[in-house]
Parts: sequence; structure tokens; C-alpha cells
Amino acid sequence: MIELFARKATRSVMADWVELSALSASRGSFSWAEFLRAVQLPDDPDHGVDNENASGEGLEEEITGAESEKLLGDVADELRYRADALDDNYPFVFRVRNGKWSIEVQEEQEPSRSSAYLVYKTCLLISAFRHGMLRSPNSEHAKQMSDCMQRVAYFVAGEVIGGDAHWFGWPRPDSTTTMRNALVALLAKLKQGTVKTEDPDWTSGHEKDAGIDVVAWRSFRDGKPGSLVLYGQVASGLDWINKPVTGEFLKAYFNDWFIDEPTSHYIPATFIPFMQHDNCRPKRGQAYEAAMHGRARKDEIVHGLVVDRLRLSELAVGAEARCRVLLGEDPAIKQWFEVSMRLAAAA
Repeated sequence: MIELFARKATRSVMADWVELSALSASRGSFSWAEFLRAVQLPDDPDHGVDNENASGEGLEEEITGAESEKLLGDVADELRYRADALDDNYPFVFRVRNGKWSIEVQEEQEPSRSSAYLVYKTCLLISAFRHGMLRSPNSEHAKQMSDCMQRVAYFVAGEVIGGDAHWFGWPRPDSTTTMRNALVALLAKLKQGTVKTEDPDWTSGHEKDAGIDVVAWRSFRDGKPGSLVLYGQVASGLDWINKPVTGEFLKAYFNDWFIDEPTSHYIPATFIPFMQHDNCRPKRGQAYEAAMHGRARKDEIVHGLVVDRLRLSELAVGAEARCRVLLGEDPAIKQWFEVSMRLAAAA
């Protein structure tokens, strides 16, 4: 069952709730009127208001009506932003008629869009669980959620730089259980860099991945050093902002394993299922777009490249061959998605 968003939720979280409501509805749609009924606000901002009433009676209705108009406008703006950003790769159809909006699930008319749709919907479900709109039935389901996000990031990471990708985050599908073995396997693919003959003195033998979940690279035919390399953190929790793969942490816990580092320069990236502006709250009098862009600039300084739900979905189109695994050959994602959808559709 879908739980209502918090009273002070951002416009991004409210839009997530609307999309989730449409996705889980038997008819595959959701409207402004249903939104108003859910938040229990009147659809007429002047309903029950007497501006001549000196006693103040009706003032609460007036404030509530104004609030309803703002919520409707905020959600409409966010849905329109998403639809414009992804165009045909947005898994919903957003319509506005006579000032009233509706949203419905987009039918998959072209196979090339299936990957983008599934990536978006999977990230939407993960976001809903993290924001408390859905509840995981058990710890195993919650654990699989992080695994699903890891798989999504792995499938699209190579597309970021037009190259290949390697799943480095622990636990790894190649069954390497130690940091040393994982690094050796990575360098065999990168074809550059050398691991130290002895583990660094500070290690305990239980090191996992140094916070790096995916590595992507683009090599050149000349075989010389200087490949384009991306180190990515996959973060499915709301604390993603505190998990960059930049600075001294990477230098101490990753680069210290090498005699010869695979690359001196790299692209740091953070992959998240949320909208990057998920928690954006403009200051009084500030345009939302200005606040959103300011937040993105700050995040780029800290994280490097932030690959959020919109960017993951866009990349999934180019990585369609890899993402096909998501659709038919990866039972873990399919099973988690189906269980999550049943939870969302439950009355």
C-alpha cells in the first residue's frame, strides 16, 4: 500500500508519489482531482471563504485553498520538467487540459524504450521505499533493493564515456572475495596499472571495495596509458550526498594499493535512484530553477558527475543491449520489481 508523502515534502517527492500512484493503479492513470482528495484539500481556493468576515471565520479554508493551488502547481511543474527532460523515454504521459493535469503510464511502443522505462520505474520504486511511501516486507527485500540499484548503474556506466564497465562493488559477481584479487581482476581489463606485491600496512584483510562500486573506461587502439576512466559510487540511500568518491578517501583506501596507479586523473561519479534535486527547497522569493541549478553546481564540486534517475534513464537508451539483461535475463531485478509492484498495488 502506498503511504502519503510527508506534509512538508518537496515537489520532487510529491511528483514521485503521483507517478507511483499512476503506476500502481489498475487503469494506469492518476489526476489532479485524485491528488486533492488524497491530501484532503478543497479544489476551489475560494470555497468557504468570506473576505468580508471580520471575525476571521473561513480563514483556515482560505489558507488551505491557497495551499492546494500551490501543491497542484508544484507537482505539475515537476512532472512537466521530467517529461520534457526525457521526452519519449519518459514512462508516463503528462497532459494538461483547461488547467487540470493528469498522468498515465506510457505504453511501450518501441523495444528500444523498454530499458529506459524499466530503469526509471525501478529507480522510482527504490525512491518510494527510501522516502517511506512503501514498506519493505522483510530485510531480504531491502537488501535486494541495493543490489538492484547496483545492477542498474553497472548496466549504464559504460555508456557515460562510451566504453566498457566493470562491477567492482562487493559482493562481486566474479566471486573475488579479497580487495587484492578484485584489483587484479580490474587491472586485467583496464590493461594498465600494477598492484603492490604486499598489501598496504594499514589493511586488515577484510577490505571490500574502497567505496567504488563501478569502474568504466574507454581505451584507445594505440594501447598507451591515458584511458578515460570513471570511478563510481552507487548510493541507494537518502544519505548519498555524504558518499563521494573524491579527495583523500580515494587516495588513501584505493590508490594506496598500487605501485603504478591505473590512472592519475579520473571522472568521479555518484549513481542515485532519486532526482538530483530531490531535496531542493528554494529560498523565499527564489525561482525553483535557480535553486535546482545551484544545487547541481554544488554537487558537481563535491561528487563530480551525479547520475540521477533522469540521466540513468537517458543512458539506458544508448546502453539498450546491456540493459536487455534487465528485461529478460536477470531474474533478481525482475523478481524484486514484481514484488515491489504488488506492494504498491495492495489496497
